[in-house]
Amino acid sequence: MINKRDRDIDVSSLVFSMKRNMAVISLTSLALGLTAYIASKNMTPSYESSAVLLASGSQSISSNINLGDAVITSQPLPEGALQQAIRSTVIINPLVESISSLDEIPLDEREYISQKLKRELSSQDFKSITLESRADRINGNGGIYIIRARARTAEASALIANATSNALIEWDKGRALENIRRASVGYRAQLLQLEEQLDRLGVSSGPDYQTLASRRTALQENLIKSEILASSTNGILSELSRAQIPTNPKSPKPILYSLIVIVLTLMLGVLVSFMLSIFDRTIRSEDDLLEINLPTLATVPRIRRRDIVFSGIVRAGRQAGLYEAMGFLRVNALNILKNSEKPIIMITSTAPGEGKSSVTATLADSFAASGKRVLIVDADLRRGTQNEVWKKYGESDNWVQIVGEGGARNTIDALSDPNNVVALKVEEYVDVLPSGTGLHDSLSLLNKTAIGDAVRLWKANYDIVLIDSAPLLSLADGLLIGQHVDGIIVVVEYGRTDLRSLKSTLRRSERSNLNVIGAVINKANMSEEGSYSYSYKQ
Repeated sequence: MINKRDRDIDVSSLVFSMKRNMAVISLTSLALGLTAYIASKNMTPSYESSAVLLASGSQSISSNINLGDAVITSQPLPEGALQQAIRSTVIINPLVESISSLDEIPLDEREYISQKLKRELSSQDFKSITLESRADRINGNGGIYIIRARARTAEASALIANATSNALIEWDKGRALENIRRASVGYRAQLLQLEEQLDRLGVSSGPDYQTLASRRTALQENLIKSEILASSTNGILSELSRAQIPTNPKSPKPILYSLIVIVLTLMLGVLVSFMLSIFDRTIRSEDDLLEINLPTLATVPRIRRRDIVFSGIVRAGRQAGLYEAMGFLRVNALNILKNSEKPIIMITSTAPGEGKSSVTATLADSFAASGKRVLIVDADLRRGTQNEVWKKYGESDNWVQIVGEGGARNTIDALSDPNNVVALKVEEYVDVLPSGTGLHDSLSLLNKTAIGDAVRLWKANYDIVLIDSAPLLSLADGLLIGQHVDGIIVVVEYGRTDLRSLKSTLRRSERSNLNVIGAVINKANMSEEGSYSYSYKQ
């Protein structure tokens, strides 16, 4: 069942998560912004130029024109007519021909533009030329149209915009002349009929001849008028302004693009950080342990790896200020086990790599600093590390007798002969019994020996015995050893140990009747407020 605390969103943890990840988020944002800047700088520039057409409702051809007894009307542009025309062959084909003859544009650029216009015509997805209609209408017939043309050079964009403007004006003029041409065709047909009728009369006098002659004269006058009108007629479109050569490209805009990428990456990074924090169930503070009623004995800050490499964990721990953290751990552990004389404490973890061996070593150093003699028994029989932990601290080969004479120098051999054991003296008041060569079937050995009696025999000359045990979720060794100790300390790693894993560890310990006295939060981030503290709640 999910605890109510699991569903709560801790605002402070969200803020801490953002602070913790802000360096990575910022560096990633800057890197992506720089990449976007460089990439956009290498992009082919695109220039845009605009030409403006005026659609007037006051042109003479938009009203009725009397030619004798014939009436010629020029129709206004229907709504959306220009948008459809500019996307059709009636404009694109003449435009392509016009562009092909523009010597001001390099030949390869002309070919590129022509092919691109043909592809856009085929797909009806126009990017090279667009038309915008401004709804500034006069009696429904007027307004302005903005033609925008894009090209890879500034000169080409202006020339294409002007060529498109000319193509639209010519198309509109042809549309306006259509009715006049039809009238002229009608007049010529009527004249042909009158000539035939006059030829059949055969005489050049008489009332019928005079009537037909009068009609012929009128038709000839109307035909002349229509031809005169055709030569002087314009459409309703006229050029308001020609396209000028742009000075700056429309795209790309490296600075703008990089800023957009940086802002979007920052926003996405913060969002991801918040989401990870909301769903993060790793242990980061005492509050996480309070959910499962497990006391926090100490919170130990992280030590820089280079300090460990050059100085060893114990000396590096002293220099990094672990002394105070271990002081809290020492006091809290002894307070809980105050009724145990010469207590035996097992230190374990949920999984490998959480720092149980380091905590064991530095805790032993803390006990030694307070004047207590400490024996460390490395009972992680498969992959014991106490020998390596102390090797960096001191290369001494000083062996001291724990019990009997001579005998075993490691835990594996000592369990077979617990009455004769020697330990490695690593510093004043601290002796270590290394685990020995890794043993695959360690549980079998532990089942065959009376480990409780052995440890009680070994602690005779010591004030504290610390047992470094294998992780409880990895091996069952710790469950067996833990039955013979006074208390168990579980080491969890800050930001890595999952709360569910710790719960599983505690359930296993409870089923084996182990006395888990508390936990140590290891490798904590000191920069996060509240994470570097020490407390104990029983």
